[in-house]
Parts: sequence; structure tokens; C-alpha cells
Amino acid sequence: MRARLRVSVLWALVCMALLAGSAFCQADSLLYEVVQTNPPLGIPPTPQQGFCSSNGGALGCANLQRYVRTGGNPGNSIVGNWLSAGADVAPLLASFFDSIFVEFRDNNTYTVRAVDPNGVSTFFEGTYSSSPSGVGNIYTIQLNQSVPSAATVEGIYEVLTTSTSIIHPEPAGGVRRYALYQNFPNPFNPTTQIQFDLPDASEVHLTVYNAAGQRVATLVDGNLTAGRHSVSFDAENLPAGVYLYRLKTGRFSATRKMLLVK
Repeated sequence: MRARLRVSVLWALVCMALLAGSAFCQADSLLYEVVQTNPPLGIPPTPQQGFCSSNGGALGCANLQRYVRTGGNPGNSIVGNWLSAGADVAPLLASFFDSIFVEFRDNNTYTVRAVDPNGVSTFFEGTYSSSPSGVGNIYTIQLNQSVPSAATVEGIYEVLTTSTSIIHPEPAGGVRRYALYQNFPNPFNPTTQIQFDLPDASEVHLTVYNAAGQRVATLVDGNLTAGRHSVSFDAENLPAGVYLYRLKTGRFSATRKMLLVK
């Protein structure tokens, strides 16, 4: 059952392209919920009941997944490339995978690459069919998985277009508290930007570690003025996988995860 569940929750919100000179990007987002598997999870919700309905089986909202389109033509079509990462990964899958890449092709085949916290990929493949549900922009979808094992998954999804804040401009009145932001892009290959806030001039240490806890890079090691700072991290010579970046000052410490893909 676990192998089926790993592939059964797929898709919706992250970001497709950064608009030049802007702090926002337009993203085709995909909100998805598993409503039935073979063997069944329970009584599935209908599109009329929307997402994460109370009678959606034993898994409930743990099945709700968000993806963003990373390739393909924008619009309502599910055909294209999608990514779910970080907090967008469904709770059911978050303990197994840090990120999930999905490609839906116009010949009705799909491939899923799920990456675990150690950077190891697991692949799932099969065919799919989808059709309008007749309720708003919600579609029904059926996945017929053939690799690595046979399984059938039915779900509902909706494609949305949203504006997502990516770059954090410094407030007009200056920063008032310490903060460490999620790197962008994430996942990345091979460079990414890390932003952080200092309300006061501080001695700063910004360090990158691999999943084994070994330090692989020191990005900042010295005094910085108050304000918002951005540092570039180049992982050209590092293997793919999950990395931690840690900001430490005399009064503040924070750590975040990022994913290098190659």
C-alpha cells in the first residue's frame, strides 16, 4: 500500500518564471487530491464537494498536494512539467520525499520522480486520462500506474494562475527583526540566492552543510551592517542532494533546507 500512496498524491503551487525587474512571478499552480485508489481508501468526495472534503476516506487532507508548472505551455492543461517541494508536499508524503517532479505528456503518459531527503530518486510511470468535472475549473483524473507496480489512482485537480512573491524587497522603514528566507530558486542547479535580515549591525556566520552534517561552504564570516542582505551560493562542485544553510549571529540562529538537483 505504501508504494501506491507514494505516487498517489501529486501536484500544484510553486513558480514558473521570474519576471524581469519584478518581485513577483506568474505561476500555473495545480491543486490535487486523491479521492480513490485500488484498493479503495473509502467513499470518495465528488467535485461538487471541492477539495479535502470530510468524506474523502481515511487519509483526508493528508492527500492534498500543491505543484507549480516548471515547463510547458501555461493554461488549464495538465500537460507539462510540475514540481512540488518543501511545505507544498502533502503531509502523507513529506516524511518520504522532499520534492516531487511530475511530467504529463500529450500522449497520455506520465513520469514521477520523487526525491527523498538523501537525494535519492524513485520513479513511477504509467498512463493517465482526465476530463472536466462540470464543476468550475475542477477536473477528474485517473492514473494507471505500471512502474514500479500496478495501481489505479483517481483524483480531482484544478489549475490556477497566481502571483507569487519570490524576491523580498527591503521595507521602506528598514528591517526590524532577524529573518532567514527560503533560498530561490529551490530546487536549484547550480546557483541559488539566500536572503536574510539584520535589524542591527552584527557578526554573521552563514554556513552550508550536507545531509551528513559536514560543512561544505562558508558564505559569510564577518561583520555586516543592518538591513536586508542577499548572498549567492554556487554548488557547481557538489553532488545533488539536500543541503542545510544556517544563519548565526550573537542574538539569532536559524536553519533552512534546500535541494540541489543535477
